[in-house]
Amino acid sequence: MKRNFEKSSALQNCTDRPKRNKPMENQCSSSSSSSFDDNLSKLPSDVVLHSILPHYILNLDRYAFLYNKHKYDLCLLFMGRFHNSSKIHLIFKNVSITTFKAIGRNGEVFNFFEKGILDSVLPSNIESISFLSNFFTQGTSISALPSIIMEKPLFLRHLNLTYQTSFKDVQQICSLKRLEHLRLANSMMSLQDVTQILKSNTKLRCLEYCFPHSSSSSTNEMLIDSQEILSAFQEGSGTLERLFLNGVSCLSNSMVAKLIEILPNLKELSVQDAQLLSNEAFCNIEKNGKNLTFINISGCENITCPFKTLLKAPKLRTIVLEGCDLSTKDLSITTKEHCTTENITDLDLASCVVNDMSILSNFSSLTCLNLSSVQLVAGSGAETFLKNIATLSHLKELNLTGCQFMNDTLLSHIANKELKMLRVGGCGGITDQSIPHLMKLEQLTEIEIGKTKISSGGVQSLLDHFKNIVYFGVNQLNLTDSDILNIQGWSQIERLNLSKNRISDLGFKSLVKYSNLIFLNLADNLITDNGIDQDLFSNKTLTGLILVANRKITNKKRSQIVMKCTHIVDLHL
Repeated sequence: MKRNFEKSSALQNCTDRPKRNKPMENQCSSSSSSSFDDNLSKLPSDVVLHSILPHYILNLDRYAFLYNKHKYDLCLLFMGRFHNSSKIHLIFKNVSITTFKAIGRNGEVFNFFEKGILDSVLPSNIESISFLSNFFTQGTSISALPSIIMEKPLFLRHLNLTYQTSFKDVQQICSLKRLEHLRLANSMMSLQDVTQILKSNTKLRCLEYCFPHSSSSSTNEMLIDSQEILSAFQEGSGTLERLFLNGVSCLSNSMVAKLIEILPNLKELSVQDAQLLSNEAFCNIEKNGKNLTFINISGCENITCPFKTLLKAPKLRTIVLEGCDLSTKDLSITTKEHCTTENITDLDLASCVVNDMSILSNFSSLTCLNLSSVQLVAGSGAETFLKNIATLSHLKELNLTGCQFMNDTLLSHIANKELKMLRVGGCGGITDQSIPHLMKLEQLTEIEIGKTKISSGGVQSLLDHFKNIVYFGVNQLNLTDSDILNIQGWSQIERLNLSKNRISDLGFKSLVKYSNLIFLNLADNLITDNGIDQDLFSNKTLTGLILVANRKITNKKRSQIVMKCTHIVDLHL
């Protein structure tokens, strides 16, 4: 089950990270230009390209940036994992552009420069590239891949064309013969196009064709020859391990059943929001789905017996039923041979409607359970529901975020001794009365109590008790500078979410001095330019920082943060 803490994937790669130096005005000389090709040839395939606009900073990880209509000079720096990590290749400088577009980490392109510029800055042997739209560039899309990539198409392994509604050049993708991972999310590509791609590629291991644009998934797509589609998949059956077909309206029972049959190495299958599917789609999963470990049938309301249907897959570990109305389904589990819950370790019931309070008692091997925003039909059964959770002796991660039925009394029923992560953020019934119950969970290292009614005194009690907290979520608790200064124990935490509180410069300066802190989220607080000083610049252990929506931090100061905080690899301003 995927978890979404206040961090990005960049934080998971903190070791051996590239360093950035402040670009000097005189660095861009004629010699820099003449050595352009030489520098490109020395770049690794996992090159990192950062773009910095003076006073207008790109939030690369969130695919958005501070927008400005005027023309600015753009400074581009190539940075990668070099033998000398401080070495930087200055590609070019002072290029006037009229639109704000950027290339991000690991070749990710967050929209694009004027025609031809990508061909000047991208290495021809790039292995991974993602084209992603953002809020400010909605409707902007590429129509073709940069020509420099197509000059050496055999290098590209990963291609992401999310929201690229203008891209229709199927032949370009077909020419990428060694492509292993392809994501076509919210695009104009049709299932017929996907069929062509599959026929031309024998290396594809991961295909995500999700939520195609309405015009590409119209009734015309219903007329596509399913045999042709299945034949195309069969040609690549030896390599495909991950298949996501979310929001594909024409998926039928026979197609899904046949896909499971002809893809012997398939490990992960997602058919979210496939309204035509019923139990019949998985009728032969015991025989044909021998390698399946992950299945997502969220939004497939016509699958009425999800557990009886899926649990026959012998290696299945994860089931995702997000957003399903389980009150209308048969949740019983057959006792027949080869139908067991013992292998299921991850269960995602986020935003589900539940009326069977004993649903969890059958899953004794669960280690990760997502119940965020679950709705219980019979409110009186909440106690039974929580008591069943307490019987899950192997449970290590429990997400109850936004469960409006939760309160202090119900929380007391959670007594899972092995629990390491607990999220109860957004549960308005949780108060300081829950603190003693939380303290009984001795193994907790990740705690989320944001947007509850726990006071600063309750926060102090938790920090006094738990000495090995890795992640602490205390957002929207109305905490102030006084709380930051007076509460003891902040220094032990590695990842801290204090967003949407009332912390200003004094509290911020205190926090950034802690040498153990590697990630800090202070979005939507009261920090100003006066809080940004040497304490932040010199804290080299801090690798993740979120300061968005602190409206009194000027753009000039944001630019200074980018230039001086070379150690921060996950920066949102």
